[in-house]
Amino acid sequence: MKRFRVLKHFIDCLSDNDVAVFSGPEFSREAFENDRDGNFYVLDSPGLAASLALGMAMNSNKRVFLFVGDGEFLMEFGSYAQIAVSKCKNIICVILDNDCYQSAGGSPTIFRSLNSVAGVIFNMGLISLNYTPHFEGRFDLSNMKKKVGNLIGPVAILINIEKGDNKNVGNVTLSKKELSERLKKFIENESLGSSMFVPPYSLDFFDVNTDGGNV
Repeated sequence: MKRFRVLKHFIDCLSDNDVAVFSGPEFSREAFENDRDGNFYVLDSPGLAASLALGMAMNSNKRVFLFVGDGEFLMEFGSYAQIAVSKCKNIICVILDNDCYQSAGGSPTIFRSLNSVAGVIFNMGLISLNYTPHFEGRFDLSNMKKKVGNLIGPVAILINIEKGDNKNVGNVTLSKKELSERLKKFIENESLGSSMFVPPYSLDFFDVNTDGGNV
């Protein structure tokens, strides 16, 4: 499935109070076709989105979804290790793997050449989930909404996608200031509440936060 379709489907599965951070101009333009107040676009600062998303998660009770490509993930191992050790239960990394640096002319990455992508992610301290099968064939929105709604971080979701951009999308029309102010209001809006899923058998565990990360 093409990246823009995966982004659309995934955004449709987010709760109204989830934050979504998209890294890079291509990700941002494609996601902006399905804009929402909780979306934030990192247009021209590759490598900073992971740290930005972690900061949001550590200072909010809302879930923060970070959308990055395989190339950026490879370049920012340190940031994802920090996400893992933070133990923030409200951060979810979504890695869309098209096996290339799309914005750099399509040069191949080494992501799929690793002996075990899931093993590398696990050794960093992140749970690894492969959602590729859910985006192959006919997409089941209701089933995917349930899966996304029950996610607890820190976790990394892997989705293999096809190469190529959607050339028919426009630019992000909001300025950096407008995006920042909109997201600040969104995060501070207590009426939205939190979409954190709390299993009934672990209520006591989530009520006591001893690791420094937000619940």
